[in-house]
Amino acid sequence: MHRREVTEIMPMTLILLVIAVVAVLFVARSINVPLNTMIKTVQDVENESDLSKRVGLSHVLELNQLANAFNSMLIKFQSIIADASQVSVTTTNAAEKMVAISEQGSSHLQEQQEQVSSVSRSMDEMTEAVGHVTETITEAVNIAESAHQSAKQGHTVVQQSIEKINQVSVMLNRWQN
Repeated sequence: MHRREVTEIMPMTLILLVIAVVAVLFVARSINVPLNTMIKTVQDVENESDLSKRVGLSHVLELNQLANAFNSMLIKFQSIIADASQVSVTTTNAAEKMVAISEQGSSHLQEQQEQVSSVSRSMDEMTEAVGHVTETITEAVNIAESAHQSAKQGHTVVQQSIEKINQVSVMLNRWQN
């Protein structure tokens, strides 16, 4: 009887085992195919740096949630990169404006430096000219003082001569009389 039961149960067990294996293969395939698709998409994103790739949805709830989370992450990455790109463009534009302002400021400073140098040269030339004028005036004052002294001496000589002439005239007048 035991043998008979085993013989009767054996085909049923075999059928159940085949059904279980088919069910396991079906479940494994229904998980494995979407999971391999996700892995392929992740690898494509990594290798191609293409954040526009998306994972397809699956009929397995957990895999569907994972696909949605991954797709949301890619969208956020795209947004962050777009923001960073915009900041980079803005920063580049600001840097270019700063360079232009700096070059313009440098140009103005160079012009001012040239003008200051020109004024300095003019001041040096004026100082030298004032020195020459001062020397000339000093010489003229010395000459004028010398002429004044000579004129005083000449005046004294003329006065003395007039006195002598007057004395001689008085003597001649007396002698004639």
